[in-house]
Amino acid sequence: MTTPPSLPATGRSWFGIRAKLLGCAALLVLLVSGLLTSYTIVTNRSHALELYQEDAIRDGDTLAEAMVNDLYRLDLRGLRQHLGAVHKNSSIVATFVLDEQGQVLADGTLDNARRGQRLDDPFVARILATQGWVIERGEQVFKLGRPITLDGSEFLGRLYLQLSLEEINRSILRQLQETIAISIGCILLSFVVAWWFATRFTRPITALTQAADRIRSGDASVEIAITGHDEIRTLSVSLQEMWQQLRTSDQELRTLNLSLDQKVQERTQALQATLQIVHSSIQYASRIQHSLLPNPEFVRFLLPHHFVVWQPRDVVGGDLYWCRLWGMGTLLVVGDCTGHGVPGAFMTLIANGALGHALNMTQPGKLGTLITTMHNNMQEVLGREQEPGNTDDGVELGACYLPPNNTDMLFVGARFSLFYQDPGTPVVELRGDRTGIGYRSIATAPEFTEQRMPRLPNRRFILTTDGLLDQVGEEKRQGWGKKRFQELLDRHRETPVEEIGAHLYEALLAHQGQEIRRDDVTIFGFSVETP
Repeated sequence: MTTPPSLPATGRSWFGIRAKLLGCAALLVLLVSGLLTSYTIVTNRSHALELYQEDAIRDGDTLAEAMVNDLYRLDLRGLRQHLGAVHKNSSIVATFVLDEQGQVLADGTLDNARRGQRLDDPFVARILATQGWVIERGEQVFKLGRPITLDGSEFLGRLYLQLSLEEINRSILRQLQETIAISIGCILLSFVVAWWFATRFTRPITALTQAADRIRSGDASVEIAITGHDEIRTLSVSLQEMWQQLRTSDQELRTLNLSLDQKVQERTQALQATLQIVHSSIQYASRIQHSLLPNPEFVRFLLPHHFVVWQPRDVVGGDLYWCRLWGMGTLLVVGDCTGHGVPGAFMTLIANGALGHALNMTQPGKLGTLITTMHNNMQEVLGREQEPGNTDDGVELGACYLPPNNTDMLFVGARFSLFYQDPGTPVVELRGDRTGIGYRSIATAPEFTEQRMPRLPNRRFILTTDGLLDQVGEEKRQGWGKKRFQELLDRHRETPVEEIGAHLYEALLAHQGQEIRRDDVTIFGFSVETP
């Protein structure tokens, strides 16, 4: 079999299914154990402290009842005996009987050191101000206090006990250690169970993975083991059947590839021959289209000071310009036909024929009539008088006529503008009519406005198609636009008119950058020196 492209290894891995199962089990056990241990610690401590408090209150009630008669008779010796008996409990660190002013009447210690003193403890003030039990539980000491009354009404004094929590804390610590030990044992046991389960579960999956790796590497001798009675068995059977089908299909593909390679070679050769024919045809069409352009020497004879930029987007395009004698004057026309490439080139042929026929039919100098006649000729060629077709094509153009007697220049624009500039002044746009030429939607024999332009000394005239103005570029992908076009002409107002075309085209390329060319570009500029 053909070895497939190299892919990442998929064999055993520390992060395989077994490791993931063990990791999930470990995380779950640790989480459960931690929660149970925390709950046990909190619950046991709280419960132990509650029992401890209940026992202390019960012992305190018993002691208070036992001391009522001695306190009533102010038998201080008897009070000390009662307190001393309680003091034998190692958890009791201090016992006092207080009078109503908070002075110690009896101290349970052997030396009775606090006798007659007033205890400086905020807890004593709480005992004196309360008629029931007062309890304060800290981390290490447990304080209790209650009144001692005769027959439940006459206050005789106050009982104040301090108990150490050291022993109960040790008991809680022992319980915590036992709980942690049990949790660790459960975790270890869970690991063993999880390892056994993961091994049993992943062994057939590992075998399937290894078989899949060998299949991927091109080993045709792979045999897939069928084991178990669960979904893995179903997966193994399916993989085995797929592997057999792949081996069969591989043989069929080998045979088909041989036939396909031969067909591809034949089709490629045929396609290359066709492309060569098309390429040769388009190149020849380009030569034909170039032949429609005026001879540069003849243009230089008619307009000594001029520049021209003609750049089809493709090999052939839909832009064209004419410069020829008409009568004794000079006619200049710049046209932008519908479309670009081959369709646009066909339209330039139609427009060229329509203009040539119109020149033969129109008296020299009647520029508006010339453009109207050209429009009618194009509509006739395109069959506009017949039933509406599927296309609506035409031409947008600007036409200038320079009479032989140095009088005013005539301009007619069919959706076209003429830009002109005098020395030391900004560029001015002279707009033409909003009517194109040859389009189905335009009536027969439209009237085009002839606009007169005085031929002032060193006045410059520029005609451009919208391929220049509409080209997008730069980061914001904005069109070049008339404003940028006019600003560039202003910057080169002192530049000879023959050199302006190169500057315009360089600026267009810089603006375009990596963007594709949108349309054909034609720019024609000239100036006429008057005697």
